[in-house]
Amino acid sequence: MNMNLITQIYKFLRLSILDIPYDRLLKFILDMLTTDQNSSVKRRGGIYIFQNNRLKLSTHNGLGKEILHKCSEVELGHCLCGKAAQICRVQILEHRERNHLHLYVPIIFKSRVYGLINLYLPNGYRYSTKEEQFLKLASVWIGEILKRKLDEEKLKEAHIETRLILDSVGSIIIGLNRENRVRIWNRGAEKVLGISQSEIIGRKIDECDILWDLEKIRAGISECRIKRTPIRLDELDFKRPDGSRGFLGITVNPISSNKMNVIIYGADITERKNLELQLAHTQKLESIGQLAAGIAHELNTPTQYIGDNIRFLNDAFRDLTSLIEYIMKFLNRGETETAPLPIDEIEKRMEQLDMRFLLKEIPKAIEQSLEGIDRISQIIHSIKEFSHPGSKERASVDINRCIQNAITISKNEWKYVAELTTDLKPDLPPINGYPQELNHVFLNIIINAAHAIKERLKRNKEEIKGRIHIKTDASEGFVEIRISDNGIGIPKSIQKRIFDPFFTTKEVGKGSGQGLAITHRIVVKKHNGSIFFETEEGKGTTFIIRLPINNLSSGEGEYEKGQDIICG
Repeated sequence: MNMNLITQIYKFLRLSILDIPYDRLLKFILDMLTTDQNSSVKRRGGIYIFQNNRLKLSTHNGLGKEILHKCSEVELGHCLCGKAAQICRVQILEHRERNHLHLYVPIIFKSRVYGLINLYLPNGYRYSTKEEQFLKLASVWIGEILKRKLDEEKLKEAHIETRLILDSVGSIIIGLNRENRVRIWNRGAEKVLGISQSEIIGRKIDECDILWDLEKIRAGISECRIKRTPIRLDELDFKRPDGSRGFLGITVNPISSNKMNVIIYGADITERKNLELQLAHTQKLESIGQLAAGIAHELNTPTQYIGDNIRFLNDAFRDLTSLIEYIMKFLNRGETETAPLPIDEIEKRMEQLDMRFLLKEIPKAIEQSLEGIDRISQIIHSIKEFSHPGSKERASVDINRCIQNAITISKNEWKYVAELTTDLKPDLPPINGYPQELNHVFLNIIINAAHAIKERLKRNKEEIKGRIHIKTDASEGFVEIRISDNGIGIPKSIQKRIFDPFFTTKEVGKGSGQGLAITHRIVVKKHNGSIFFETEEGKGTTFIIRLPINNLSSGEGEYEKGQDIICG
């Protein structure tokens, strides 16, 4: 070959640092090996790459169609080139009929075969030991270069695939480095937030024109970095590209990477939130429909005895008026009329009217009527507070009052099957929350307790009423509400499914399965509280709700695993 060793070594070293595609690299290597430094004549040859236990021709110089057809792929160990690759040794074959030599040089790096160099040399060519040593050394260099290039190609492919995966995901994926500069901004983020990759990559996230709740984002990122745990930011306000108000569900995740240490994953949950509001409204209508007959009955009872009492008072007033008119007739006589009052007649008339009965019953009728009016007023007040449209803003909530409202509204559901008692802490501190939402929480639980007792009475054919007891207390920054019943309890097989939307144990038409799912969402997500229970099948359930007193933010609250909500 008459190779200039120093020149070739320099070229190999230069190849190792060039950023060129893999196939072009192989072409450069082959050109170097097939060009005689002392002649302009190019020799023929090819480079095979080892893939799937076969040698595949990747590039060539001057090989004819017959060779390309027969030798484009060679199994390891077959033919001389396959054997050379298998034994990892240079092989030379003289082809006298075609007046040339075959030189097979395996490409090896760290005992691994990466390919094979096949050179066609003129017949009579003197192949020296130095040249063989150079080719062996060159094969190692080439092997190292090819390995690095293959690794680079794999990394590029992996990067492209990762980019395609990230862009195919509809969710928001944002990667930040330690300086809060954006390293990843997928198409989901582009679509939801209305900012392209080219506008934001490399910029600080808090300096970009993203119309979202920046303070919550900053706080979430900071907390994630400090605690090294995922931080959820639910119902994050943001402005959609069309200008409308929306909500994001975001999770800030810590990662270990040289280029990034935080990944923000999330989605536009505006439609889901709207659906939740619709479901909450549906459940509210369901509750109202379920309670309507009971409320009507509760109103009808005092109305009925008020009506009876008024009719009694009307009759009594008419009778007393006739007696008074009779007496007044004598009291208004002129001075010339001196006949005495007919006392006997008056007493007779009083006896006919049963005056003693009237004097005893009239005050009772008035008192009962006033009590009935108070009862109606109380029911109407509870209905008004219960059904009043919920404010979007937090307010001071009197938990005891919410419970009393729920007890009043649901009375017709429990009064026939249970005795309801309360132990409400008089000086219970108010919490910061949504009163109308909490009215529904307590209503759902009380009704479920009543249904659980009703089911137990039905199964055991009992006539003695069950018990519902409600207790409130405050400690360690929380208000705690305990609602206990001695109903059927919760079977172990369904305890983990209680909060699933549309899950219900009731008959078709008896419930949508949304009440408890919405109850959980109100307590945990809207009030940062927790809800769990203690239950024993066949004996009853105690339902525990904890709500933070100074709750100034909305987010994911605590949910204690293995502890769920009562469902009669």
